Amino acid sequence: MSSNLRPTCLYVLILICCIIQAGCAVKLPQSTPIKGSERAYILDRYISLQKKDCAQSIDADVSFELKTFGKHQKATGFLQIQPPSLLRITIVDQVGRPLFILVSTGKTFTLVDSMQGQGIIGSVESISKQEGEPLYLQADEVISLLQGRLTPAESYLQDVRQDKRTSELVWLIFSPHEENRHNVLFNPEAGRIERYVVDNKSGDIILDIDYSWNDLIGDKCPMLQEIKVTGAFFQGEITLKYDLILPEAVVPENVFELTLPEHYTIKRIE
Repeated sequence: MSSNLRPTCLYVLILICCIIQAGCAVKLPQSTPIKGSERAYILDRYISLQKKDCAQSIDADVSFELKTFGKHQKATGFLQIQPPSLLRITIVDQVGRPLFILVSTGKTFTLVDSMQGQGIIGSVESISKQEGEPLYLQADEVISLLQGRLTPAESYLQDVRQDKRTSELVWLIFSPHEENRHNVLFNPEAGRIERYVVDNKSGDIILDIDYSWNDLIGDKCPMLQEIKVTGAFFQGEITLKYDLILPEAVVPENVFELTLPEHYTIKRIE
């Protein structure tokens, strides 16, 4: 990545593209197995969550906060999502002028730095060649992660366990890939995901996401308030706060198309 990129935008790019390196020392909380009718009830609630008729697109005002190595940086902007894989992040200055724009189709991305007059273009896969350990997530899974709906198929379910610290929460453990394991902290009564952890074969946590939620809309769909991400290679913490979400937003596809000015310097990542 270019050294001219602002740190906050760089880390947001790394987060969204899921190029995250192992090494976090945090371990999963203790839990105990759940069997029988209680297990069946939990799975029924989990399947109901997947089937809820909730808004798929997101059009939101957001805030980013980065804490790492004693530094504390903040940025504001907009997040726009159109499933299955279209994404746009705009970071603005204090008067609303775009500083950075990141657009991704899930396979490719374009990052625009208006302050430097620079554009970076490449494949999402190519970023992993720079440094880091990929999470083996598909583009549609990354979009679901930002919606708090990253829900593996039940066929990958390995275990259901009671969280020892909080009696109303349970861990659903999935193995969709040989390379890592997905641990979903689920609230059956509220019908929402509280935490999402990906660890590798060595037990190192490579992605740890805590979700905070607003009240339900129409008694149907939980509305995200905040996503807090740790376990990344910078050994810090990124917080994505949803300041304002437009319910039932329809984001047109041309929002995810960028034409760079002719005078911009273009860098391609192979």
